[in-house]
Amino acid sequence: MARSFSFSNAAFHAGRADGPSGFLWAYLLVYAVFAVLVAVVQYGLQALLLRSEIDMQVAMAGGGFTSGMIGKFALFYLITIAISVVIWSVLEASIMRRYVHETGFTIGFGGDERRLIMVGLAWVATFIGLYILSAIAAFVVTGGIGSLAQGSPVLLGVAAFIVGLALTCVWIFVTVRLSAASALTIRDKKVHFFDSWGATKGRFWPLFGAYLLLSVIIFIVGIVMIGVLVALIGIDMPRPEVLLAHMSPAGLGLAFFGFFGVMTILQGLMSYIWAGPASLAAKTDPRGAGMVGAADVFS
Repeated sequence: MARSFSFSNAAFHAGRADGPSGFLWAYLLVYAVFAVLVAVVQYGLQALLLRSEIDMQVAMAGGGFTSGMIGKFALFYLITIAISVVIWSVLEASIMRRYVHETGFTIGFGGDERRLIMVGLAWVATFIGLYILSAIAAFVVTGGIGSLAQGSPVLLGVAAFIVGLALTCVWIFVTVRLSAASALTIRDKKVHFFDSWGATKGRFWPLFGAYLLLSVIIFIVGIVMIGVLVALIGIDMPRPEVLLAHMSPAGLGLAFFGFFGVMTILQGLMSYIWAGPASLAAKTDPRGAGMVGAADVFS
């Protein structure tokens, strides 16, 4: 069923999207497997990173610091980013095929995933660019206002707040306008990134409202899930130190895996639900390229 683009349809597209049932359970299972693998890899990388950082600090203290240590330090972060982008592309492709092409659960590493790797790298580059520009803008603006304020802490605080709020708005605006990149890429089997600007033209506020509502819902659900888990584990033991003192190693392990499981399920649900608004924007592309674009233009 073709659905027009609106705030309501965007916010609840995860529940209203057509296609075979059973996708979410299979997706969450695969997501959990990937989460465990990523946790193991990150643990190993962090252990190496910690060792490298200790060696770096010792070398600096002894005057034997080398540029090779910086290279090793940076390599760990690059590996982490690369692994994250690849895994994201696999999971994102599965979600977008479900939303855009209304297929059942599929997982693999083909053309869709390779194209989304390029999209993921474009996201990384965009966020790095935004971070650099934000830092420069904050330095210039607050520095200029600081000279006019003549060192007044109140005026400096107000200026910092206004600058921070303005930069946050810029980040949100750019992120929302580019949010349809993955769905467009899966739809056309062609790498799209900045083309998302056209698919989301005139739709910022419905998309922003949808994401804001979903954020509130996900936050509340997360708090409830964590609260229930804590209540089940720590009943009659409100203080963490008392709880830890009375729990066996097996109990601590069970609590850890229980918390990890709850957070994994929540993150998996969030990634699936979060992709809904952008995928609907791509399917109802106002430029006429969407699969059901006519439903949006003529509704």
